[in-house]
Amino acid sequence: MPPENIHIGTSGWNFGHWVGAFYPDDIAGNDMLPAYAEKFHTVELNNSFYSLPDQKSVKTWTSKTPEKFVFSCKASRYIKHAPDHFPDCVARLDVPMRSKGGKKMHLQTPNRLVGH
Repeated sequence: MPPENIHIGTSGWNFGHWVGAFYPDDIAGNDMLPAYAEKFHTVELNNSFYSLPDQKSVKTWTSKTPEKFVFSCKASRYIKHAPDHFPDCVARLDVPMRSKGGKKMHLQTPNRLVGH
């Protein structure tokens, strides 16, 4: 595994065209994330930009990945236009992550939200 300050992964893990090339031919959709986590230790949650995942999904994802696996979550597009929703976004994703004990979540935010 690379040093802990370098995270290498992709933007998502559930891609049908990866079956046979990256995943085994007979893999079930529910087994893609654990198989992905055997090769990479981080993934970008791209869908969170359009719609925040529910806590049940986040808990399922965290249960299928190793303790040190990192989820990089794009901040919701609504935060860009309504920064007051930022705390809700963090709470909705962070609580299930922390409940797994060492899980990390990186939240990608628009530059103007963090003062750049």
